[in-house]
Amino acid sequence: MEVIIALSIISVSLVSVVGLMPACLGSMREAVDQTAKAQIVERVADEVMLTPFSGLAAYAAKSPFYFDDQGTLQKAKDSNTRYEVKLASAAADYPGAEDGATLTTNIAAFSLEIARWTGSAEIGASKYVIYVPNSGN
Repeated sequence: MEVIIALSIISVSLVSVVGLMPACLGSMREAVDQTAKAQIVERVADEVMLTPFSGLAAYAAKSPFYFDDQGTLQKAKDSNTRYEVKLASAAADYPGAEDGATLTTNIAAFSLEIARWTGSAEIGASKYVIYVPNSGN
């Protein structure tokens, strides 16, 4: 009798644990996705910061860029591509930006859109803004 009670308690516990698996897997997928996006934003921001200020528009014109599920840059879109990154010049919207002419020669803003792909379908996009100061190069 005690064995039957113990087995029923164990089976109820196992059913509860198995019921949590889909939620755990979804959370894990979201965490991996956010980590890859953070690595992509860091990589693109680093590249933009290293680009001479006068060449920023030309660098942005090279987009879209493609990344795999680990956030590694791909040469072209292929079966391993999970993220498509579009970089474009953004409106200069700065706190206290009354003198827009001076600001555009000293700082540039770029919008960064990261779209996640599975197969041939886009399943969501995240948008970020990168501000680039003119460091004199």
